[in-house]
Amino acid sequence: MHSSSPAPASRRSPTIYQAVGLLDDPFRRDPEAGIFVELAPQMTVVAGIRAWLDAAFPGDSGLAVIAGPSGSGKTRLLGQLVESLVDDDRLIGVAPGIGPRRSDAQLLREALGALGGAPSGRTGLELTTELRAILSDHRDDPMPPVLLIDNAALTGSQLEIVRNILTTTAPAPEQTRVQIVLFGPPELPDRIARRRGLAELTRRMMSLSPLDGSTTASLLTARAASVRNRDAVPLFTPDALRAIGETSQGNPGAALVLAQAAVREAIATGKQEVDAVVAHTVTAAFGAAQGPSRARDDEAAIQTRLSLPGMEDVAGTAMPPRRRRQQR
Repeated sequence: MHSSSPAPASRRSPTIYQAVGLLDDPFRRDPEAGIFVELAPQMTVVAGIRAWLDAAFPGDSGLAVIAGPSGSGKTRLLGQLVESLVDDDRLIGVAPGIGPRRSDAQLLREALGALGGAPSGRTGLELTTELRAILSDHRDDPMPPVLLIDNAALTGSQLEIVRNILTTTAPAPEQTRVQIVLFGPPELPDRIARRRGLAELTRRMMSLSPLDGSTTASLLTARAASVRNRDAVPLFTPDALRAIGETSQGNPGAALVLAQAAVREAIATGKQEVDAVVAHTVTAAFGAAQGPSRARDDEAAIQTRLSLPGMEDVAGTAMPPRRRRQQR
């Protein structure tokens, strides 16, 4: 009878990134990929929203907004907020928004599905009634339900839908007990401010500011450090970090895209680090006229020296709905 021996520990397949001391690509395009780096300006925004969510007073039900341009980290912050709420005894729904353009009915169906409902109505009125019924079922909960809506580039009619969710109808109008957080584009706060009925229901209005150079450098070095397999030299020189920070204009998503391109360029040219020459080559190809919001779309055009068959990054995917519902 042969004695069994423990199976050898599985080893990760070598990747091309090992050429610069990385086990994997730390700058993948998927917004959920890689470690979450707690950047002070962004965590201040999360803390402000969380403080409001923790207030259980009826008058604190209403709307909060986190606004920022594409690539500013809204989806990652939404995920961080959900993680912070995971142990709360309350109904939590996340409407990920597969794309920024959604119809009125899609918005209502996403909200219903996120809160555990099964949308059956055909009209906006029917769907709104179904949504209010779910919220009514949780009216006596210790903490009000929370609905988080990503990609909230909402039209005028959709902002009216949000207002209708937050208030009940006549003859006895009163505020619905629910807290809604919109993660939307920079122009969303102004659009809400012009709608008096919705502005009166807005409790928090926060914007994601562009990162300064040192914070951008912290983001890139922390992401790289999370997948290092040796510590011979830093992955980025200070001049390289400065060039990427200036070109990304404080946009985290653009900085990550430029960092990925710079790492691949360094590998292609046989370098062990991303130096100023590599960084300037990549940032010049990026083109200042395109701006940070175009960074992801133009990433392939930057990769002129290096082709990585089978190493394509996963396209950005929407966050699956997460919710916690108290069992009664």
